[in-house]
Amino acid sequence: MNERLNRERLLRDVLAEEPDADFRAALLDQSLRLAGRRRRGRRARRATAAAGVVFGLAVLVWRFGQPPSRGPEPRGYATVRTQPMVAGAVVATYPLAADRVLTSFPGAEMVQTPPRGRFREIDDWELIELAAPSPAVLVRSGAHQAELVFANPSGEARAPN
Repeated sequence: MNERLNRERLLRDVLAEEPDADFRAALLDQSLRLAGRRRRGRRARRATAAAGVVFGLAVLVWRFGQPPSRGPEPRGYATVRTQPMVAGAVVATYPLAADRVLTSFPGAEMVQTPPRGRFREIDDWELIELAAPSPAVLVRSGAHQAELVFANPSGEARAPN
């Protein structure tokens, strides 16, 4: 029944030539509230902009209004006398002989290479044969670039999945 009354009221409002006085008052009140809100928004924006300009000017005056600091006042100069160091206080370094090379970990081996010009370049297959105990693959990334990749670097046999 309530729904029927709502429909009848809506039909009367639609067909009425002149709107209800309460509706007019509510519409005018809402319009006045919106206009007041817009006016307050404009005032707030103007006040914010003015405060920003004042703040910016204050920062500029503070930053560029101060004289540059020159540091401490220079005093007269003082004479400094120096003396050469004694020979025992000078630290010098020199290279060690090949038999006296020091290492930071035990078991380091010295590898000696033959003089320049007495070596030959190996090809891809010889390189793979050098890695014979573990399977290796040569991966090319360009015409003159290749990388030797060990298929199982740890040397452990893995069970198939």
